Amino acid sequence: MMKQNLIYACFLLSLSCSNAFAQTQAFDIDASHSKVGFTANLAGLVDVDGTFPDFEGTILYDEQDVSKLSVSALIKVATIHTGELHRDEHLQKEEFFDAQKYPNIEFRSNHVKKSGKKWLMSGTLKMKGVEKQIEFPIQKVHGLTKDPWDNQRITFTAELPIKRSDFGIGAADFWGSSIKNEVIIKLTISGRIFNTDLMSVFEEGKPGKILYDLIVEKGIETGIQQMEEIKKTNPDFF
Repeated sequence: MMKQNLIYACFLLSLSCSNAFAQTQAFDIDASHSKVGFTANLAGLVDVDGTFPDFEGTILYDEQDVSKLSVSALIKVATIHTGELHRDEHLQKEEFFDAQKYPNIEFRSNHVKKSGKKWLMSGTLKMKGVEKQIEFPIQKVHGLTKDPWDNQRITFTAELPIKRSDFGIGAADFWGSSIKNEVIIKLTISGRIFNTDLMSVFEEGKPGKILYDLIVEKGIETGIQQMEEIKKTNPDFF
């Protein structure tokens, strides 16, 4: 439901753009094909990689003018994943992210500008209740492109260092002092506008939805066989 509401909000936002922003489109961030990751160094000996798998957001994008790019995103802290359960639980505690009190990391861009051959995005990063202005280079992987389902897509990558101490993440205990203060954030962000013509195929009661449910419940072969039987008794429906 949250995802549907987000898509609907993006749609309304795209309709509300003025003539001056007629080329600006609203994309939802496709978390299943994006990545919010980080690398932290332990005791100067080994890098530890992690991700936040659960996030959502909106991208405003103009294919003709990258300077109009705008991003708003929200990341669920409790989904932090480093490949080690005990470490993940520790990182959610008060001395680190304090996920119970501060469940979300938020970012909202406010400006994009050209710097040499690069584009720089600036914005407000809010983490553990602390807001900081940050600036970092972004790279376009591809502009407006259609995927195999005719969804419109854009993809950007970015990499930036932040200091844990700026946000009060990590106390001066053994683990807090053993992790390097500078952490590298690594982003791959894919924006998507759904092809609503294809989405309608999967509405409740439509053939696509019936077939999907049969396959989930019965398996591929049995689902297709039962679908064929339904077609024989009600060919007009299909």
